[in-house]
Amino acid sequence: MDDISRYFEDLGLDSTHTQQLPVHGGHMSYKKSIHINDSEKIFVKTFVSVPDLTEKQSDHAVAYLQKENSIINQLSAIDTVPEHSELISSSLIMPAYLEDLGWYWQAPEDQEFQEKYIDDILSAITEKESLQINFDSSIVAPSQKTFEENGWQKLAKITDLETQVIDKIKQLKSKLHPTTFSSGYELVDDLDNLIAEYAPIDQKKLTAFTHHDARQHNIAWHPELGVRIVDWSWAGVGLPNSDSTMFLIDLTKSEIDISQYLEKYFNSQHAHTLIGYWLARSLEEPSKSNPQVRLHQLASAITAYNLYKYTG
Repeated sequence: MDDISRYFEDLGLDSTHTQQLPVHGGHMSYKKSIHINDSEKIFVKTFVSVPDLTEKQSDHAVAYLQKENSIINQLSAIDTVPEHSELISSSLIMPAYLEDLGWYWQAPEDQEFQEKYIDDILSAITEKESLQINFDSSIVAPSQKTFEENGWQKLAKITDLETQVIDKIKQLKSKLHPTTFSSGYELVDDLDNLIAEYAPIDQKKLTAFTHHDARQHNIAWHPELGVRIVDWSWAGVGLPNSDSTMFLIDLTKSEIDISQYLEKYFNSQHAHTLIGYWLARSLEEPSKSNPQVRLHQLASAITAYNLYKYTG
């Protein structure tokens, strides 16, 4: 009997009656699925070793699951995270928030719902900034450090950076929104200034508990039940409004007007960090597990740049 079957049997349910639905996308090291048995509906993220992974990468993939499980359980007293999680072997189990039960995993098209969706999520991701979380047991590097080292610090060392970015923009032209495509060249023209503006973030300014990946697809929202934030493996300390900044950038990519929220919820310093990180990632080799990831990273960098200019 596998771990998931045993999970249902421990609840007094017949595991042979379990319906399994695959969930596509995400990191190649994880198999994601929904399991439904009677009234119990769970989301499962399981580490799966693949030949290309080194031992260190495998250890980190498992560590991300351990970190996410630890954070969810530390936050179990608040109602904007999954109600519970459990790590069984290399499988992380938590409640499944299904669309057919009224949960949204992206902004609703209905204007009234959309405004409530945005307000609820911005409230949830900013209110949790003051929480105290223990990260001591995780081997995962702090996300703020990763953003900086693999962002502007990396880009500053590339001698033909403008050429590489232009080549990437041209390569993805047919998949980029025309406005995003043209803005990409403005970003290229401004690269020297953006690199010159970079300075390591003063650690004393990192005062907020931050999710660090607050995109629509990591946040479930229900009109009556509220917000559930998932995928906490990048969480750490950050600048205030880091998560709301990322969320507003993601909404802008979806062509949603967020101008009314910028003054209160947008942190230009963090946006500058994200421009560098996403741009550097977009220049990497295409991902085998997610062929569209470089496109999204480039679009995110350009969108963040547009908002950075607008608020500057």
